[in-house]
Amino acid sequence: MTANRIEAAAHSIGLAQGVLLQLDELGLGLFDLALHAELDSLKAVAQAAMPGAKKAKVVSVRFPEAAVYVIEKMAHGFRRGGRAAGGGFYDYPAGAEPQLWSGLKVFERGAREVDDASLAECLRAAIR
Repeated sequence: MTANRIEAAAHSIGLAQGVLLQLDELGLGLFDLALHAELDSLKAVAQAAMPGAKKAKVVSVRFPEAAVYVIEKMAHGFRRGGRAAGGGFYDYPAGAEPQLWSGLKVFERGAREVDDASLAECLRAAIR
């Protein structure tokens, strides 16, 4: 699925801005911090439940696996933290409208195809 389709789906359900633009405005670092705080907490609970056991693999309950991958890759791999950090899902050229970052194409390879109606419904559910 392309970033353009995600943004179009956001507009189709009545959002004034696309969700990727909104994430950039909030800052991907915020989501990265929330993700790591959750994972650290889950690791502590697992360790307390099984003291002395090897490190348990924990999985986020708040972020789907695909979202974890994108957040980690954007924040750490590409060092794109959002608008305040100079760019995230979008580039912010001086005096021009934000443009989707061309590097997002890396997330399209091997992506499971989702129809527009399902994508719109996922976005509706996420913003409830």
